[in-house]
Amino acid sequence: MEKVLVISLGCPKNEAISRTIRAKFLSQGAELVSEPQEASTIVVNTCSFVDEAKDESIEVLLEAAKLKENGCCKKLIATGCLTARYKSDLEGLLPEVDLVVENTDK
Repeated sequence: MEKVLVISLGCPKNEAISRTIRAKFLSQGAELVSEPQEASTIVVNTCSFVDEAKDESIEVLLEAAKLKENGCCKKLIATGCLTARYKSDLEGLLPEVDLVVENTDK
């Protein structure tokens, strides 16, 4: 069974979107977990409203990438505002991210 952690960063709208993402995974039979070390898939719903939010989003993605390197996490997905603004940059700069999903693609 796939174990999924959805990390929501930024505004209340992102949290609402994250709830929808969680519900979609649940409907497909995944188990939601609350600890990154338990997750086989980590979804980071990013924010880029201000520079600090962009930095936090990148930091969280890099932390998740470390878990992937250690074998805990098998899939790392980035979505949210950061991916909408910087999708092509993220794909080149963070090869550890398996899937970059823009808001319009959810």
